[in-house]
Amino acid sequence: MLNINLLAENSKQRIKNQRLFYLLLEAEIYIFLIIAGVGLSFFMAEKILSDAKNKPGQETSVAIRESGVDNNSRVKDINARLAAVAQIQAEFVPYSRYVEDITNLIPAGVILSRLYINDSSKTVGMIGLALKQSDLQRLKKNLKEAPFLTDVNIPVQQEIKKDNIEIDIQMKFDPTKLPSF
Repeated sequence: MLNINLLAENSKQRIKNQRLFYLLLEAEIYIFLIIAGVGLSFFMAEKILSDAKNKPGQETSVAIRESGVDNNSRVKDINARLAAVAQIQAEFVPYSRYVEDITNLIPAGVILSRLYINDSSKTVGMIGLALKQSDLQRLKKNLKEAPFLTDVNIPVQQEIKKDNIEIDIQMKFDPTKLPSF
């Protein structure tokens, strides 16, 4: 086989350059069409969404009205719950203040099994055990000296025993005179 090259070198180079030029031109056209198509689809999507937003249809306005009714019932429900919480907070009694100040009056030899506070009748009750008579006397002295406690009532039979004295003490209290109030 014999190859004969009948074109001059500069002609061959010009043909190669023309092919390359047409190939690049074709690639540029395809890239331009793709970019134009993407841009057009974004433009159309924006137009459709803005028209739907600015001009709500029948279904959209019904949905808005229904959600408005739903929101109104939710708001009423939340307001009712907030009113209930406000009522609970208004009725709150800070028993921890009472307990802290009352238990500070109890000497080491007295063991309480029950301490009850009635805020409505302003009374305090203690049930427990005093290990010795001296512990009971110290408790009685502390309770009577406390400015927020009055009418400390210790039954006489509890004061007669010497050891392991079961105590049941009743008294009244004034919460406004508590030191931590």
